[in-house]
Amino acid sequence: MTIPTIKAIALDTWAGRRYHPVEVLGVTPKKLWVRILAPDGALLPGRRFARCGDQVLIPKHAVCEVKPAQYAGHVDGEEWE
Repeated sequence: MTIPTIKAIALDTWAGRRYHPVEVLGVTPKKLWVRILAPDGALLPGRRFARCGDQVLIPKHAVCEVKPAQYAGHVDGEEWE
């Protein structure tokens, strides 16, 4: 059994790049099973909306390593630092 890791989905929007925290649960050859951790949910590639706690498959290229401060506003509900 592996320990789930916390990463983020990087999505380009008209307002710039947005990072939504996710927990990686598993791996397939081209995609990742993740659990959405953002309290407001996340708009995924392909215009799919996932609520907080949903487990979804997303492309591997959409997941990246980021510092918690980059998405602290999404997780804690506080303003950006």
